[in-house]
Amino acid sequence: MDEDIQSSVLELTGANVSTSYISCPADPSKALGIKHPFLVLVVKNLHQYFTFEVQVLDDKNVKRRFRASNYQSTTRLQPFICTMPMTLDDDWNQIQFNLADFVKRAYGGWQRGAGSMTQPPNLEGTKGGAAGWLACG
Repeated sequence: MDEDIQSSVLELTGANVSTSYISCPADPSKALGIKHPFLVLVVKNLHQYFTFEVQVLDDKNVKRRFRASNYQSTTRLQPFICTMPMTLDDDWNQIQFNLADFVKRAYGGWQRGAGSMTQPPNLEGTKGGAAGWLACG
């Protein structure tokens, strides 16, 4: 129970964001099947490195990944991944990620669905969220 928001939370911490993470769904050959264009995360800034990654399927049946992190200073666009900086305020933050808009701007296509989400450690998040991802914990 988090005292600030009076809600149950899932806390993930670890020494390295590239080797400690959780993924949803657990089986990488499966997909979440989310068709909604928005992903909403509610996270608490623990003043450590933080990143999240979401994979989507576009209208050309190409899997694209989007990764946002607080330790990167520039946006990088590659054929299958777009990485971008993110700033977190102190305490709780609501991250609204418009998947359809990111696919359109980065790759000129349309989002068909969210395939998976990876969340490395060093976050506190509420159970719930628009995509239901944090409800896995």
